[in-house]
Amino acid sequence: MNTRFSLTMGFYLAIVTGCLLPSLSAAAENKLRPAEARQLQQIRTLMEKASWQEAEDSLNKLWGEEQGNALSSKAQYLVALSLGQVAIQRDHYPAALTYFEKAYEISGKESEEGKRLLYNIGQLQCHEAQWVNCRQSLEAWSGDKSTEVPADVFVMIAQAYAMTEDWAQVIGPIRAARNARKKTAPVSWYQMEVSAWVALEKWREAIAAQEALISAHPDNPSSWRYLVELHRQHGRVESALAAHRLGRSQGFLVEQQDEKRLVWLYAEQGLPYYAAETLKQAMEAGRLPEDLQNLRWQFQFLQQSRETDQAINVLDKLHRLEPQGRWSAYKTEIQIKNGLWADAERSLLEQKRSHSGSWSARQDLLLATVRYHLGESDKARDGFLSLTHAESNSDKQTRQRAGQWLRFLDQTKA
Repeated sequence: MNTRFSLTMGFYLAIVTGCLLPSLSAAAENKLRPAEARQLQQIRTLMEKASWQEAEDSLNKLWGEEQGNALSSKAQYLVALSLGQVAIQRDHYPAALTYFEKAYEISGKESEEGKRLLYNIGQLQCHEAQWVNCRQSLEAWSGDKSTEVPADVFVMIAQAYAMTEDWAQVIGPIRAARNARKKTAPVSWYQMEVSAWVALEKWREAIAAQEALISAHPDNPSSWRYLVELHRQHGRVESALAAHRLGRSQGFLVEQQDEKRLVWLYAEQGLPYYAAETLKQAMEAGRLPEDLQNLRWQFQFLQQSRETDQAINVLDKLHRLEPQGRWSAYKTEIQIKNGLWADAERSLLEQKRSHSGSWSARQDLLLATVRYHLGESDKARDGFLSLTHAESNSDKQTRQRAGQWLRFLDQTKA
């Protein structure tokens, strides 16, 4: 996790609602001096009217008296608490934390006020990136609760552990958060557990957590993609394929990146024919462009799966897109390798017509060799003979090969 934990102002307003200054009657019951009660009631009125600057000025005046020990302990607590509330309303969160911590110290850790205040302190510590203090405060508060702990508290505890990379400690709180929630938990709560398992390199557990995420939120294509990737990282390509096919069947993994991922999953699984067929279907349906890159991949997969005819058809498409000699040369090579001599002769003659300027002595040697295999001995001999006599043929190795062929033909004829 590398995003800083933050709380919204609305959330802060919610947590401090129960901390407003008490009414006069309640103040009397809490043994405030009459003058203190009157002053605090006036400040309460200002706060209820959102007159934060006036409230702060009045509280600071009282706080100055508190430093001289003029206020009672209860008044000191309420002034510190109220200064913290005002600081929150004015987005002064570090100051709010300082005042709340002071109020906590005054009230006593075991008092009811102190226990309630620990909740606010823990949240502010999280906001100020005091991760260890944050989780300690919230764990102490939640552990002391006899009633149900809000799910958001568990989330903050889990987040605090994540921010210090204590990944193993993230799991329990984030699961508790999901269990405490009355309805389906947000995606981010599931993602936190997945991230923790990944950081711990516990792939099986990470996969199970991601599957739980998809079960709760099945409509997010990125969640399906990450499940596929987790299977791959765990070395389970077959499972990755199954997950991808399932996501695709439900209409989620249908973008170009998903088509390409499926192709390469088939390739990784050692299924080049399925990789080639997936590419073919995607290009025919317009889900992938029939461009040089995709056709090259299709050709390579077809070669690996020894689908000669289909590979040659793809080479024809490549040649139309990029009319260079190399695709024709590949085509001839495949035809020769598979003993398709008549097809090889046609391909070579077409190359000679289309690329006469780049036609080489080696290609003449190849054409003569193909004609020999076709039983056209006279044409083959003429081709070999021309190579041994042509002054333009500077390829010594080609001349030598042509001479060897001529001697072989003479021996077979004799």
